[in-house]
Amino acid sequence: MTDNEAMLAYRHGDEKAFQLLFERHQGRVMSYIKSRLNNEEQRNEVFQEVFLKLHRSREHYDPDKAFVKWLYVITRSVLIDSKRDFAKKGEIPVEDKTMEHLLNKNAGAPQPEVDLSQLSEEQRLAIELRYELGADFDEIAQQLGKTESAARKTISRALKKLREFYK
Repeated sequence: MTDNEAMLAYRHGDEKAFQLLFERHQGRVMSYIKSRLNNEEQRNEVFQEVFLKLHRSREHYDPDKAFVKWLYVITRSVLIDSKRDFAKKGEIPVEDKTMEHLLNKNAGAPQPEVDLSQLSEEQRLAIELRYELGADFDEIAQQLGKTESAARKTISRALKKLREFYK
């Protein structure tokens, strides 16, 4: 069962479909959150809120869009909102990291925020899946409806475009 099929089944009340989605994506969601928050309590709170929001938003899921992208948007949104809440409470969250590995291997150098707006929608999705969610090329290919080789080329072209833009 694909992610999109599982989400549709969950939307129609299949609790096992939710469990399947949770098991498939919990590691990547937590990895993404860990890369942006140091505090374990904050990470756990954000993680739980991501899947609560997925549950509350299940009726709004668009099956014509990739599930992984939708989950990424939810995760990012919850993380941003939570950081604001933590700041209001006086708990200082760690700043978002840039995708410095896309542009420069020198981690010590100051890095610009990476603006993905100059990429096509397909390239943007591929980059987000690969570098924000840690998806492998096979998973990216499935989400893009391409072969693994074509997914690799899409990412390669996107990275080349970003490198040229940030020269």
